[in-house]
Amino acid sequence: MKPTVKLPEKRAGKHSGKQAAHAALRESSGAICAVASASAELVAGGLTGYSSSKAALVMLIKQMAYEWGPDGIRANAVSPGITHSRSTEAQWEDEELVRYRTERLPLRRLGRSQDIAQAVAFLVGPRSSYVTGENLAVDGGLRHIAMEYVRPPDDYLTKLKRTNA
Repeated sequence: MKPTVKLPEKRAGKHSGKQAAHAALRESSGAICAVASASAELVAGGLTGYSSSKAALVMLIKQMAYEWGPDGIRANAVSPGITHSRSTEAQWEDEELVRYRTERLPLRRLGRSQDIAQAVAFLVGPRSSYVTGENLAVDGGLRHIAMEYVRPPDDYLTKLKRTNA
């Protein structure tokens, strides 16, 4: 794997970061991998800003793949699903909710940081040399079962039990 490209520390101008990245990546035939989110494609209450920004990031990657591809630069993204990490620790304090969610995922486990890291390593490495403009879902199958994954309100579950009894 090629070493990380170090960008110049001081540049002036509106698009200097983008230009510096482009020049360094063109020189090394490098690759970019952004970390988006399953929320870029799935609607969830209270996540308007987060989901919109991740969807914009996915489109930015597609545009970069198109515009920078002729210079030998590949651009891809990974979209993690529910991932157990230090930053999401608070979500996993409710054991019943964790069990509910885990049982519905096709792989029957939460994602781990290393799952995401391995996907990123693949997308920036030589085994994906003909892959660009893609958004790889690393979500344990979440996007295929999203409606089932969302926990219905308790009063709905109670009503449903009475109806099916």
